[in-house]
Amino acid sequence: MRATGGQWQVFVVMLLSGAAGGAWLCLTEYIKRRMEAGRLLSLLCDAAFALGAAAVYMAFSLRASWGEARWYQLIAWLIGLALFMAGPRVPLFLAVRAAGRLAGLARSTKIWQKIFK
Repeated sequence: MRATGGQWQVFVVMLLSGAAGGAWLCLTEYIKRRMEAGRLLSLLCDAAFALGAAAVYMAFSLRASWGEARWYQLIAWLIGLALFMAGPRVPLFLAVRAAGRLAGLARSTKIWQKIFK
């Protein structure tokens, strides 16, 4: 029982890691849409997502269980990703899009144009 006592904490950490992976996916999808990605840029964004998701998974796994690879960690990561995609993905995507539009409006102001000629 002593060896399995902290598994629920690792599970929760990996759920949060999956949510962070979902946020990274939203960011790469936003970049692809914003830049009207062709085949090459789409491939680069997908590769960036894969590398970033692997880095997030490894970082959280190292933090949660000193890098031990367990199936329940991967399952928790996938559940966290699925919960993120089912829940806060749309509001986050809308917030990122609104921030992008505000940045675009800021670039079109006269003071911005005077500062950055």
